[in-house]
Amino acid sequence: MYAKLKKNPNNEELEIKHSEMKKQLRKTILRAKQEYFEKCVEDNQNETEALWRYVQNSSKKETQITSIRTKENRVVEDEQEISDIFNDYFSGIGERYANEITEPAEFREEKIHSQESFFLFPTDSEEIEKVISSLKSRKSTGHDGIRSEVLKQVKHEISEPIAYLVNNCFEKACFPDILKIGTIKPLHKGEDKTQVNNNRPVTLISNVAKIFEKFEWLLL
Repeated sequence: MYAKLKKNPNNEELEIKHSEMKKQLRKTILRAKQEYFEKCVEDNQNETEALWRYVQNSSKKETQITSIRTKENRVVEDEQEISDIFNDYFSGIGERYANEITEPAEFREEKIHSQESFFLFPTDSEEIEKVISSLKSRKSTGHDGIRSEVLKQVKHEISEPIAYLVNNCFEKACFPDILKIGTIKPLHKGEDKTQVNNNRPVTLISNVAKIFEKFEWLLL
């Protein structure tokens, strides 16, 4: 069909058929991927390590910036140098904005101390599954590369160990260091993509960390 359309680009009937076939092909591929994923989850549901390994391997890699242009109009293509340039630029944004803030004429800080205490009830797998289901379906991921859609697919298999971890964190008043890591990504604002100042920093955290945070927010 593609070959026919290429030979007859102005044929509307061929164009419509080609468009319909493309849609059908996408649906077929998506369905095949879904069935393959479900089979892998079923085969590994009793093997936690193998299941997590498959979850990580199923995550897509995001498109990387291949080149940028410096103030001296020099084109940089080395990945490490590009990262260093963005890091230097983004790390100074806060200070630049802070210098533009006008301090109020009078400011008085008031501290409020509560004499009341509260108790956090432990969670269970059912609550964790609800939290996972509430995650927004986005392609963005943190440093671990695990998408929210993947977590939703395996929520029945991972809810119990995550519930154990969440309860442990609240009991010991700690948060896993691995979940504190944020990945800073440059988000293009407009105009020339190769200019560093045409990008703004966005911090992406792990979707697993969002489960902990969402549950904490619900309790508080």
